[in-house]
Amino acid sequence: MLYAKKDESGLISAISQNKESDEWQLVSFTDNAMREFLARNEDEELKHRILEDADADFIRVLEDIIELLINKEIFQFTELPTPVQEKLLSRRWYREHTGQKQASNLMDDNEGLI
Repeated sequence: MLYAKKDESGLISAISQNKESDEWQLVSFTDNAMREFLARNEDEELKHRILEDADADFIRVLEDIIELLINKEIFQFTELPTPVQEKLLSRRWYREHTGQKQASNLMDDNEGLI
């Protein structure tokens, strides 16, 4: 999630992962003002960090979709290849132990694998 400070003409003058003040607005990676800001900005490290943030958000969306499909019984968790199961469980464990967003329900603590 990114916040932007915009000038009088609506162009982004700065971005941050935190809302620095009330004038900072939440922006999307697909926002036209964000695209213009990136086109004007030559800081490759900044562009790389923004891309990493977008990738992390997209990965979380994919995890949520996989969880939804499992919960709707479209497929079972055990039908996924073992490396995929391990990665999903590893990310679930990481989220639970780092206090990030509520963990997915890939496994029921009482029943094992779904």
